[in-house]
Amino acid sequence: MREYYKRMNRYRAVLITDDNKVIFVKPIIKRFTLRELQKYLKGYIKIHPVKMGDNMVIVNKKRLTPEMELNRTALLTFEIKVVGPALISPRSLIE
Repeated sequence: MREYYKRMNRYRAVLITDDNKVIFVKPIIKRFTLRELQKYLKGYIKIHPVKMGDNMVIVNKKRLTPEMELNRTALLTFEIKVVGPALISPRSLIE
C-alpha cells in the first residue's frame, strides 16, 4: 500500500477513517480547504510530526480524548501512531 501511494498520490490524499477504512479523496478545487480537512478529520486539525517524503500527515487535534481509539490501519499500513482519523496528503494539496 505504501509503495502504491508513493507513486499515485499527486492529486489525491488517503483518508484512514476511525473505523479503519481507507478512502482516496480529492480536494473540491485545487487544494484542500481548512473546512474540508476539518470535515474529514471530524474537528480541529493538527499536523502530525511524522514526515513521509513529500506527504503530510494531518490528524484530529483532540487525538488523546477517550472517545477516539487507536487507528490500527494507520499503524499497520503507514507505521504512524494516531488516534482517530488521519489524512495523508501531498504538500501540494494543502492550502
